[in-house]
Formats: sequence, structure tokens, C-alpha cells
Amino acid sequence: MDNEYFDNEELQPLAEPKFIFHSPLNASMQEEANKAVQSKAVTIFGYVCFALCVGMFATLVVLYFMTKNSGNLFYAAIMLLTIAYILYIKLVLPKKQRAKWEDQIQRAFGTKELHLVTEFYDRSLIQTLQEDEDNIVDAGYSELQDLKETEHMYMLRCRNRQWFFLSKDGLVKGNAEEFKDFIGTYIGGK
Repeated sequence: MDNEYFDNEELQPLAEPKFIFHSPLNASMQEEANKAVQSKAVTIFGYVCFALCVGMFATLVVLYFMTKNSGNLFYAAIMLLTIAYILYIKLVLPKKQRAKWEDQIQRAFGTKELHLVTEFYDRSLIQTLQEDEDNIVDAGYSELQDLKETEHMYMLRCRNRQWFFLSKDGLVKGNAEEFKDFIGTYIGGK
């Protein structure tokens, strides 16, 4: 791979990176990232729908006991199934997805946690997967669209919907404020 920051024969850096992050990538980081990118409006809408379903279920049960109309019982059963499905999506499905992700990583790399090294140079960033050193991502800053910050990480989104996860605790070169200022000048291809 040709890269302006590496000597192609020995893959030695030709320039010093401004910032370096060592970031573990595991299922809990994936969950944190999913929560960070989910819009608050979608979350609120989900809770409102759940509350409406519970309210409709209770109303239909009361109406059944008042009128003995079996149609109300039928619709109450449908509401109960809808409530069960919503609970499945919110409580069970994320755990299954987490286990599936961990299983895929375990089969591919022999571990449940990947280790990323992300280096920020003057004009691009390079991310290397320590478990597979042939897996190198080189991205120019013009591709960066957004920076999201969560409790434990920074997330950089590129135009092609690719994300770079950076552990806040893994910043080994540079400091957080300088990093945010530096990357902020490139967000949106500025």
C-alpha cells in the first residue's frame, strides 16, 4: 500500500503523528457507539409507542370485562403480542447481537476484543488493527463528517458511513483538548 507517511520498503513512519490513540474495540464499546448514534427522537418515539400499547392493552381488557365482547379480548391479545415484541427488541435482541459480534470476533481473531492503533498526521489518519497488521485504514481528513463524544470514546464518522472509534483513555500522544481542536478544523471537509 502506498502511503506518504511510510517508507514503503520497511513501513517505517516518515513523519511523527500529532496524536496516537490505542483503543480496544469490544461489545460494550459497540453498544456505547450504538446508543450515541441513535437519535433521541427515535428513542422518545419508541417509549411513546410502548406507553400507548400498554394503555391500549389495559383499555381493551377493561372494555372486555365491561362488555364481554370477545373482539376486545382479541385486540388485547394483539396488543400483548406487540408489547412482547417491543420488549424483545429493547431487552433481548441487543444481548443476542452482542453475543453474535463477540462470536464473530472470537472466530476471526481468537479474542473477544480487538486493539486499534489510530495515528493522526498532518493530512490523514491511519488506523491499524493489532490482531491483523495487514488491515490498515488510511483516510484523508476531507472524508470526516462528524465527531461524536461519549463517556468513554470519541467517534469520527466518514462520508462512507465508516466510523473510527477512539478510546479516551487510550490517548497516548497529545491531549484531548488539542485533539478536539485539531480534528474540529477538518470536520465536514473544511
